[in-house]
Amino acid sequence: MSPIPTPQDAAQAGHAAPRSVHAEDLGIPHDDAAHLIRMANQIATAFRLEPEDKAITAMREHIGKFWTRAMRERLKALATTAAPDLDARIRRAFG
Repeated sequence: MSPIPTPQDAAQAGHAAPRSVHAEDLGIPHDDAAHLIRMANQIATAFRLEPEDKAITAMREHIGKFWTRAMRERLKALATTAAPDLDARIRRAFG
């Protein structure tokens, strides 16, 4: 059985590396507040066992790396208006 190829293997072979599928690729609007809150809360859950300062830094980095600017701006607007369903750490990170 051969090992699972990595993106680096694909690049060395002259092939494009596989890319992640994002919600916008599937026609899901990112401007939907409930959808953004749900995704942000999932990220917060992933870092729930980390100390708060480390979790906030990691959440900012993750969202900064994988979310579009429009999504980040919408999240900031939601965080500053204290959206009740938004995780408290996300509010502190982006509010």
